[in-house]
Amino acid sequence: MGLTEKLYKAILEAGANIVTMGNHTWAKMEIFGFIDDEKIIRPANYPDNNPGVGYRIMECKDKKIAVINLIRKSYYGSFI
Repeated sequence: MGLTEKLYKAILEAGANIVTMGNHTWAKMEIFGFIDDEKIIRPANYPDNNPGVGYRIMECKDKKIAVINLIRKSYYGSFI
């Protein structure tokens, strides 16, 4: 649960261009030390006052692409 800086660097070294986070983004306090790195994206639909960003514009093969991270809330149980 959560992402450490060591694991984040290993993911990048393995060839990832960008790392997206999910519902456990804040599970490790260590994230606050690198959440603003240019290759990490937290969910865009988290409140604006959260650290980090929810999208990035990346360049790939001379083209600009947008990478956006969204998370949805799941409700368990019955709806009334």
